Amino acid sequence: MDPKTIPPKFVQKDKLFEEEKTDPAIHTVPTEFLEEEPTDPGIKITTDDNDLAQTAGQVVDLGVIDDYLSDPHVTEIMINDTRNIMLEKSGRITHANARIETETELTRITREILKLTDRPFNYENPALDLALPDGSRLQMITAPLVRTGTCITIRKFPKRYSMGQLQTLGTFDETMGIFLQKCVQGRINILVSGGTGSGKTTLLSALASCIPKEERIITIEDTAELRLSHPNLVQLYTRPKQNDAPAVNQRELIAHSLRMRPDRIILGECRRGEALDMLQAMNSGHDGSLTTVHANSPRDAIARVETLCMMAGFDQLSLIAIRRQLVAAIELLVHVERIGSGGRKIMRIAEITGMENDVVTLQDLFHYETYENNAREADSRFVCDGFVPTFVKKLKDKGIEFPPRFFG
Repeated sequence: MDPKTIPPKFVQKDKLFEEEKTDPAIHTVPTEFLEEEPTDPGIKITTDDNDLAQTAGQVVDLGVIDDYLSDPHVTEIMINDTRNIMLEKSGRITHANARIETETELTRITREILKLTDRPFNYENPALDLALPDGSRLQMITAPLVRTGTCITIRKFPKRYSMGQLQTLGTFDETMGIFLQKCVQGRINILVSGGTGSGKTTLLSALASCIPKEERIITIEDTAELRLSHPNLVQLYTRPKQNDAPAVNQRELIAHSLRMRPDRIILGECRRGEALDMLQAMNSGHDGSLTTVHANSPRDAIARVETLCMMAGFDQLSLIAIRRQLVAAIELLVHVERIGSGGRKIMRIAEITGMENDVVTLQDLFHYETYENNAREADSRFVCDGFVPTFVKKLKDKGIEFPPRFFG
């Protein structure tokens, strides 16, 4: 399934967010984030994965689910049983107005879904992951793993956002946007952390859109979630074990990617031992690589990466050695969260500065805070902490500079 539009990209300019004429519908978005990137017409850009390629063009009748799939405000659909359908709508969890009337209808929907794949789904194989024709990710599980009948969870096809659009949505402010843009252009290794549904992948896609078009990008994912449009892009996906075909995991794909002459490697998410392979790639000349990890804070993200590296199976590798690899590889940590209103915010941007007494040290550069204003009302703002990153000289050597007093 080919996207109909090409996402915007960053264009570095002398003035910060210099205004130009734009589409009136997005006139509030800084135009340096919205300039269209010409694409080589000879290059076919696709975001399909194996399942999506198989299901493209197929039409299935999912009953009441179709209404929610077409609702742009619904981002997740959770069918717990026939009478209990929950939705994530505009960032909030709510009950659906409709229900699946009978178990027979749920069985019919299940059979419609199974038309999209040749994988088994039965008592011996009670769990299934696949992509719907629109790219939405579907997970289905049944007895004996669940007692309430078949449970279906759908995460809808992610919308592509530019950095300017995320700024307009309030994910970060203008200063933070400029800083992140320059860090990506200056080939700073970045780790994005956050909880489930916090917007890690959305932010990762937006950051990747800042990569200069002359650079070669290799992306590695379990499922097709990154939405990139780049003239020199290769997208690799893992494969579960199917019949006689062996499984291919992210660690193997990272090894393959290193032989494909990448300028940047983007790992959709570190979940297991591939975290160690990603650190080694960052330390072996692939500067400017990006990845994400599940964590509740920047400090937790460090501990999480350490744990994942230990899952790589090298018993002789000590925790101190892992920390030294981590400090040498990752330069910037961006932590995102979903707040009570349903919006996503960058809560902290921190630099990894080194080690002190075998502990990884962090320095906050920006953060999001709530406070009581003069009217004694709760308010919030993005704050620059006033510290200049140690890698500013590295960026300057690449011709990337910040305006005077940028860091306050």
